[in-house]
Amino acid sequence: MDKFLGEDITYINQNDVNNALRFIRQNPDATQRAVWNLFIQQKFFTNNDFSFIDVHNERLFYQNADVLLKLLQMWQDIRLTNPNGHNQFLGDMFEGFLDQGVKQSEGQFFTPMPICRFIMMSLPLERLVRDNPMPPMAIDYACGAGHFLTELALQLQPLLAQHKPQANPAEYHKSMVGIEKEYRLSKVAKVSAFMYGQQGIQVCYGDGLVNSHDAFPDIRDGHFDLLVANPPYSVRGFLETLPEEERKAYTLTDTINDAETANSIETFFIERAKQLLKSGGIAAIILPSSILSNGGSTYIRAREILLQYFDIIAIAEFGSGTFGKTGTNTVTLFLRRKPTQPDTAEHYRERVEEWFKGCSASKRKQVTYKDGQLIEQYCTHINVALADYQSLLRGEDNGTWKPQEHFHTYHEAFEKSTELKNIKKTKRFKALSKAEQTAEIDKRHLAYVQSIEQDKLYHFCMASDQTNPVLIIRSPSGTKEIKQFLGYEWSSAKGDEGIKLVEDANGKHITALYDGPDHVNPMQFTRDNTTKLNSYIAANFEGSLSSIPAELSEITNPARLVDMLDFSRNVFEKTLNLNPSPN
Repeated sequence: MDKFLGEDITYINQNDVNNALRFIRQNPDATQRAVWNLFIQQKFFTNNDFSFIDVHNERLFYQNADVLLKLLQMWQDIRLTNPNGHNQFLGDMFEGFLDQGVKQSEGQFFTPMPICRFIMMSLPLERLVRDNPMPPMAIDYACGAGHFLTELALQLQPLLAQHKPQANPAEYHKSMVGIEKEYRLSKVAKVSAFMYGQQGIQVCYGDGLVNSHDAFPDIRDGHFDLLVANPPYSVRGFLETLPEEERKAYTLTDTINDAETANSIETFFIERAKQLLKSGGIAAIILPSSILSNGGSTYIRAREILLQYFDIIAIAEFGSGTFGKTGTNTVTLFLRRKPTQPDTAEHYRERVEEWFKGCSASKRKQVTYKDGQLIEQYCTHINVALADYQSLLRGEDNGTWKPQEHFHTYHEAFEKSTELKNIKKTKRFKALSKAEQTAEIDKRHLAYVQSIEQDKLYHFCMASDQTNPVLIIRSPSGTKEIKQFLGYEWSSAKGDEGIKLVEDANGKHITALYDGPDHVNPMQFTRDNTTKLNSYIAANFEGSLSSIPAELSEITNPARLVDMLDFSRNVFEKTLNLNPSPN
């Protein structure tokens, strides 16, 4: 630098230190001053967090200090935090810094603020505030820059003013917890909360898949009323960073053969949501669309967790332009945790097991549980007579169930199965008579069919347990239509990068998703505008979904959860179809 640019560089080497210490015994005071001078140079005459220009010597340090002083003088008469409300100016400024200064990597992408707002306005926050004597516990276990947390705090304000005017918003902020694995982003999230005047929000630097965090005792299973998150996806080797003891907490771990290559991290966040939410807790989780249909034991198990432990209130599918350059198609799952006392999933699991032990066992407890009507409903759904299906339950290997059309694919698959081919090759099988061979094959065929049907009937019961329909929202495909639907588009023009909102003359965001505030009334959220999609999701959470107006019917429609599952094939992967046909 000195030779080529004519610039002095502050650099403390070992000789400088040795020279400063050479008279430490004879003159300790002079030594102290020399060491202190080295410390000053190293600390102040190099780059630091407040460097507005590149600092590498004393002259540049004072130039930078002059810039910093002038900046502080410009801001000294401005209140940075608003104890009585939301600081939109600082929040907007922070978002601008964030767009330019923080890059997204390793399966992560920040949720655009309009999507954060839509999700929060779709949740039954009013009931959470109105009906809870204490502030509801909320968590984002992959909080990134903290968008969901700050938006939640913002939307709670008018609800508190309406239902609990004496409540202190700061107490509600303390009940909000964010977890972020990347240290830099955890600090960004904390600064974000400060910028919005929400300093009480807790931000934990740690792994969202870890069960406990010593410094944050609020993070524990079954403790949260609300979970909202956009977790990372497709992170190779993520399981290797999770301690062995922590892996045991996940049933999904049993589906992973190679921890080094496993990348289905998003499925583990589904199971983590099941652990964290209390009975009746609500969630909104952004996931890749592939979560609904991917094959493989891990993804199938993830869908089993959804069906067994959650009511699926709505699924909103967004196109590739929603998150900018990521190009990822996503779905937002709006969920409600099923009751845990008693556990709904365990109840139906035991019930179906009893049914398949035989009708005599079923009849003994029919009066107590009164679930037998579910068998009839399932038989109607698959178009098999109840009497014929009961012959399968009784374990009749040649019962009247066998010739039914529903079971044709089972027969074909069993005949081609490796299991049957291997059996026929064994000496034991070859030693049997023709009649005994037929009986052995029929016995194994029955077990094969029963195992699949038991799985199907169980998940039919779980899907039927959900009384509300699933509200399916699908983004249009045309560029113009997507812009109208979202109310924004992405710009890559140099100097004008980022998200561009569609607004009216008053600065009100125009979108089909929600009816939000404008620049004049930044705290005015109209949650029940029936021309906006959020109102129908919120109504479905409350069990009061009304008919969908014609102008929204092309992008949203309700469907029964049982109709979204395919019970016709011999392979039951629990794929969730967003174009179901009513049965």
